[in-house]
Amino acid sequence: MRCHYAIVRLATALGLTLFAVAAAPGQRPVQPANESRRPITVRSPNSTGADLAVPLCASRFHDSLAKNGIANAHEFGVVQPRLIKKVPAQITREAVNAGASAHITNYLVIMDVVVDAEGHPEQPCIANSSGYGLDAASAAALEQYRWKPARRNGKAVAMRIPVHFEFVNPLPPPMSPARSR
Repeated sequence: MRCHYAIVRLATALGLTLFAVAAAPGQRPVQPANESRRPITVRSPNSTGADLAVPLCASRFHDSLAKNGIANAHEFGVVQPRLIKKVPAQITREAVNAGASAHITNYLVIMDVVVDAEGHPEQPCIANSSGYGLDAASAAALEQYRWKPARRNGKAVAMRIPVHFEFVNPLPPPMSPARSR
C-alpha cells in the first residue's frame, strides 16, 4: 500500500493523471467478436434528394451466422467474398461543379453491403457520405456488382463487407487571378 501511495504522490508532483479501470481481478473488458464498431454515420450536408433515399448504416452490426445468418470476418473458417463484376460509379455534375469552385479534387463514399449466398448485394447502407448525388450514384453502381460469395466449410454464406467508391474531379480547380497573368 505504501508503494501505491508513493506512485500517486509522484504522479501528482509531475502533473500526471492516473486512471483506474474497474474490472474483476484477472479480467479485462473486451469487444465481442461479432461486433463491428464505427463512429455514428452522419449524412453529408451537401446531400441531394437522391442521396437521402439511400439509408445510413447503424454504428454497430452484431452479425453472426448463428444470430442473423450473416457471417463476420471474425468467425472461424469464413473465407471473404471475392469481387467478380465491378461497375464504376459516375461522378455527378453537382460534385464536379462544387469541386471546381471549392478546390475539391476527390470524394470518397463507403457503403456497407451484405453479399448474399448467391453473390448479390443486399441491404446497402452508407458508412461514409459525400453528398452531391455521389451516395446515390454509388448505390446504383453497387446494385450491379457481383461476388463469388463468402464460404464457410465449403458452403456459401452471406457476409457484410465495406465497398469503397472513389471519385476524382475531372476539372482542374480554377486558377487564382494572381496566377493567371
